[in-house]
Amino acid sequence: MNKNHRSMAARVAFATLMLSLLVSQRLLASSLEFFQNGANAFDYAQQTSLPSAFGSGEFTLELWLKPNQNFPVGSTTSTSSKYTTWSSADVAPYSRSDWWYYGNFLLDGFNNSSFPSGSVGLQFYGGGRLRWLFGDGSSVIGGVRSVGAYPASNTPSLLDGRWHHVTLVRRWSGSSASQLELWIDGALIDSETSPVRTNMRQWWNSWSGYPSGQSGFVWGAEKIAAISGAAWEDYKGLVDDVRFWSRAKSASEIQSNWSQPVYGTESGLVGWYQIGEMSGSRICDSITNACMSLYRTQSGTFDPEESPASSAPRGDVEFAVSSYSVAEDGGSVTVRVTRTGGSSGAASVNYATRNGSATAGADYQARTGTLTWANGQSGERTVQISIINDSYAESAETFSVDLSTAVGADMGSPATATVSIAANDQPNQGPSGPVTPSFSDTFARADGAVLGNSWIEKTANSFSLSGGAVQKNAPSGDFRNSLVYRPASEDSLDVESIVELRFQQFPVGYPAVLARAQASTVGLASRWDGYLVYLNNSQTQAVLGRQTGTGWDTALAVFSLSRSINLTDTYRLRLRAVGTNPVRLDAYVERFTGSAWEVLGEGHYSDSSSSRIATAGAVGFAGDDADRFRVDNFTSGAAN
Repeated sequence: MNKNHRSMAARVAFATLMLSLLVSQRLLASSLEFFQNGANAFDYAQQTSLPSAFGSGEFTLELWLKPNQNFPVGSTTSTSSKYTTWSSADVAPYSRSDWWYYGNFLLDGFNNSSFPSGSVGLQFYGGGRLRWLFGDGSSVIGGVRSVGAYPASNTPSLLDGRWHHVTLVRRWSGSSASQLELWIDGALIDSETSPVRTNMRQWWNSWSGYPSGQSGFVWGAEKIAAISGAAWEDYKGLVDDVRFWSRAKSASEIQSNWSQPVYGTESGLVGWYQIGEMSGSRICDSITNACMSLYRTQSGTFDPEESPASSAPRGDVEFAVSSYSVAEDGGSVTVRVTRTGGSSGAASVNYATRNGSATAGADYQARTGTLTWANGQSGERTVQISIINDSYAESAETFSVDLSTAVGADMGSPATATVSIAANDQPNQGPSGPVTPSFSDTFARADGAVLGNSWIEKTANSFSLSGGAVQKNAPSGDFRNSLVYRPASEDSLDVESIVELRFQQFPVGYPAVLARAQASTVGLASRWDGYLVYLNNSQTQAVLGRQTGTGWDTALAVFSLSRSINLTDTYRLRLRAVGTNPVRLDAYVERFTGSAWEVLGEGHYSDSSSSRIATAGAVGFAGDDADRFRVDNFTSGAAN
C-alpha cells in the first residue's frame, strides 16, 4: 500500500471513530418520555427486579426528571381530567384514610395487599409539587408516610420547563428509628421520622394482591391503571439517569455532588439505569444487567435530543477578583461574587469572613450570610464589610472572605478573597523600656532541660531550652510552682521586666512576667510573694496582680486587648514596679508589627495596701499548661 492509500485509510478510520463517538454520545443524551394517557391506553416502564442490596437497610434513590409544563393544573376528579391535568389536590397528610390517593404517579411501588407495608411512590400533587410516599409498617393514618411539605406551597413546583434532580434518602436515626429525606436540586425539601427500620425488600419483590404479576416498581403510571386501564392520574414528562444506592448519602455529599455524573464504580452504587442505552423495548441496568420492560400504547419513544446533560448549564459561583485593598480610614470594602457560565435554576452560596493578621471586632466587622440568584439570573452580588479605624497605629493587615456550600451552581475559583487594610499611622510603642537594662537573655544556647545563665526553676523541668527559646513543659502547675527567677544579685526595687511570647495552641494558658519576687518566699511550696502580669488563659484579656501566700493572686487591674492573640505574631508582657508607698504598677501587652511594638492593652494600679510588696526582689517568668507558649528575649533593668 502506498503512502496516499495509507493516509486515506487513516482518515476513514478516524471519521468512523468520530461518528461512533457521536452516535454513542447521542444515545447517552436520550431520556425516557412518558406521554399523556387515555382510557385503557397507558405507557409505563415495569421494573420487576430491584438491585439486591437496595431497600433492606439505609438507601438512596436518585433520578432526573422534567415534567411537561404544557399540561394544566386543576381538578382531577373526572375520568378525562385524570389523563390531561396535573393534580391541584392538596389533602393534608394523615387527615383521612385515603389522603395519599390524590396526585399524578411517577413511581408506584405499592404493595396492593397491604398498603401500610412495603409501599413507595413518587407523586405530583398541589400543582406540580413532588412528594415521596412511603409505607414501612409504622402506624399513620392511611398507612403511608408523606415526605413532602404541607401545604403544597411550601414545596417548589417543578412545572417550570427545566430538569430537576431528585434524591430520596432513608438513613438511620437514633437506636431504632429512621429518617426519610426528600432533596430537590441539592436542597433538603422535607424530612419525616419513622419509628421503624423495616426491610422493604420483603414486599417490593413480591406483589401478592390485585392485579397479579406486578412485583417491583412501575414508572410513569399507577400500577393498577397500567395493567387494567383504570382511570388514575399519570405522569407526563421526561425521566433520566435513575440511580440506586445501598447507603444513605450524606447531606454534604448531596449538596456538593447532586449535579455531578457517576461512572458506575462508586461505593454503594448498586443500580444505574442510564436510559439512553436502549435495547429494543427495554432499558437495562448498567451494573446488574437487569432490565425494565417498556409498555407503550401511545405513540412515541425516547426523546432523542434532551437529557439533563444537554439542558442549560447552571453556572459557577466565585469571587470576581481574589484580592482587595482598603485604607484603615476607608470606611468599608465591597467584595464581588459572580455567577458565570450558566443561569439554569436558582442558586445560592454562603460567605463568611475569617481572621488573618487583622481581627474581627478590632480591624473589621465580621460578616456571614447567603447570596442568591433566581432561575435565569447570573452576574454579580456584593458583600460590604465595614473597616474599623481604631486608635492604635499599626502596619498593613489582612483578612479573608470564604465562599462555601454552593447550591444550584458549582463552586468556581477563586472561592477565597483576601482583603488588605493599609495602615494610616505609625505603630504606638507606648512608654520606653528600662532606663538602664541590666540583664537580658536571648536563650540562644544548646537545647536542654536546664535553662542555665543563673536561672532557677521553682519546680524542676517545668521549662526547657528548645530551638533558641524556652518551651513550657509538664508538669503543668500554675505560676506559683512553674516559676523561673534570677538570683539575689539581680534584685531590684524600681524595676521593669519584659518577656516575649509566641503561642502554639488555644487556649493560650497563663504566661506571666514578674517583678519584686521575694527571695524568702520563692523556695516555699505553692507560693511566692511579688507582682506579675499574665494572660488569663484568654486571647483577649490580661491581669495585673499581686501574689502573696498560697492562694490565687489578687487581681489589681483586669484589662482587655484591642485585638485577639493569634498563633503567628510575636507578643510581649511588660511589668513596671516603682516606689514603696504606694507602689506604682504599670502593665502592658504588646504585639510586634514587623517594625515596632503595638500596645494592645494596658493596666495600672497604685498599691498602698498592707499586702504591698515594698522591698526589692527577683525578676522572672512563669506559666502553666504544657506546649501552649514559648518564652524568648527576656530583659530587665531600672524602671524609668
